[in-house]
Amino acid sequence: MALYDPFAGRVDFLSERSRRQARRGFTLVELLVVIGIIALLISILLPALGKAREQSQRTACLSNLRQLGQAATIYAGDSHGWLPCDGFSGGPSAFFVPWLIQAIRAAPEPDQTITTVGKQTGWRIHVDSAYCLDWMKPIKVLKCPAVLDENFALHYIVNSFNWDNAVEVAAGTKGYSEKVPGWQKITKVPRTSEAAYIVEANMTTLAYNNIGSYNFYRPADLPYNSTGAPILSGNRMISSIDKRHGGKTTMCFWDGHAETRDLRQPGDFGVGIIDPLAN
Repeated sequence: MALYDPFAGRVDFLSERSRRQARRGFTLVELLVVIGIIALLISILLPALGKAREQSQRTACLSNLRQLGQAATIYAGDSHGWLPCDGFSGGPSAFFVPWLIQAIRAAPEPDQTITTVGKQTGWRIHVDSAYCLDWMKPIKVLKCPAVLDENFALHYIVNSFNWDNAVEVAAGTKGYSEKVPGWQKITKVPRTSEAAYIVEANMTTLAYNNIGSYNFYRPADLPYNSTGAPILSGNRMISSIDKRHGGKTTMCFWDGHAETRDLRQPGDFGVGIIDPLAN
């Protein structure tokens, strides 16, 4: 005779109920709780990820400026102290990019065929701006990773202040010359650790295909004027309100070192970064 089991039916009932619960899935409330937790995690993580990306881009940009500063040091050592310091204008052979890039062998050698474009005759790399733009486009050291516009082949500009032509306006100070020298002997540059050589460009002022303007040498090219008020139109150096590095910028100096400065500090962008004697 089979023994009576008073719990047999209950076990079957519980098993059936468990199977029904497994089939029904999550309730709407449970789904909303999960979605809320995910949204909270995203809101916490996104700012941190954004700051990490910003820091990474600024570090990469600073690395570019360090390499260009190193290139300037190498070139000056090989050329008796002379450095190119012009945009794609003025002296047709003084555009700073080809010389510095070749100093560190960061790109294939450009076309040096003697070419005439308009009234200019010289190596093609120095007189044919369309060719020069195409040659620069794949060169990573010329690109800030925070600039997303791929039309720009060059993201940096060079200091073209002319110490040979500067006018003495007071003891130990110089006025500003509109004439860029093309080439500058580094021994003529006062306090090379204070004068910027290459800085980040104002991408809203400069046209990607007008590389003749990729230089700075006037107070009007800086982020701030002499009173500390922002210059928001026409300046060639990065604007004080530019957000590509979270309110900071990178630059290299005539002595070859590179550093980051805070664009929110007008005192870091006085005329002394063009010409230390003007301070």
